[in-house]
Parts: sequence; structure tokens; C-alpha cells
Amino acid sequence: MSELHWESWAVMLGLAISLLYILVPGPYEMGAFTFIAQPLLGLAALSYAIKVLKDLRSRRVL
Repeated sequence: MSELHWESWAVMLGLAISLLYILVPGPYEMGAFTFIAQPLLGLAALSYAIKVLKDLRSRRVL
């Protein structure tokens, strides 16, 4: 978990923006959800997958 520090914060921020958009749908919230929350969630997922693959390769599982 200590190696996934920024990914954790990116997911929390992305989910907070998503929750704001669900609770108070409006044009600014939709823009924040579209241009901030979704890319943050996507980058965090991609970075997590890359770190998992690197770890598996270093342990010679893959």
C-alpha cells in the first residue's frame, strides 16, 4: 500500500468529485467529473496495473 500513495489519493479525489456530481448535478460538476474525475480514476487504475505487473515480473511469476 505504501507504493500506491498517489494512486490512493487520485481515487479518493475522483470518487469525491463523482459523488458531488451525483448529489448536485450541474454543468460545473459535470465538467469536473468528465475532465478531472474520470482521467484521475483511469490513470490510477493504469498505474496500479503497471506496478502489479512489475512486481509479478520481479518475483518471476510472469
